[in-house]
Amino acid sequence: KAEIRERIVHLRPKENLLKLLAQDASEDIFAESDLTKRLSMMEQFYSLFPPSTYANLVHQNQLRILANDLQDLEQLREKGEMWLSDEPDNRIAHFAVGYWLTEKEVALEKAVMALKKALKLLKHPNPRDKPNNQPDREWREDLRVTKGRYLDTLGWALYKMGNHREAEDALQ
Repeated sequence: KAEIRERIVHLRPKENLLKLLAQDASEDIFAESDLTKRLSMMEQFYSLFPPSTYANLVHQNQLRILANDLQDLEQLREKGEMWLSDEPDNRIAHFAVGYWLTEKEVALEKAVMALKKALKLLKHPNPRDKPNNQPDREWREDLRVTKGRYLDTLGWALYKMGNHREAEDALQ
């Protein structure tokens, strides 16, 4: 199945088909129980599919695996930095990287930078991040809640760095 999917992607299909193939590939990744195989499938996914909602989900899952399942904090940092380098204006990437670096207390300065960038990008959200069937009013409310989550994580990162005053400001 993966080989056929790859052949189709190399034929440069229309966007709708590419999106369906990315969805299918991401579902296969999440269904795989072997972590080593799952990580390999993720790397293949990144080489085939452009940034998208599904790519964000795959990246987030990769960071979670590296942080929690494998406890590979160096790879966590490296993969996070690579994602941010590839997608410097992706607020979801900035938050996910900032979150996991904070959670594992790795490169806290980079975590703070990523979280601050996520908050900056949240001020002018990318319309492609809006779920297709969600009304604008609900999406705006979700973004307000998201801002709170980002500020909470930023507060914890700052606290762990010893910047208690700035942490208090973010948490309030």
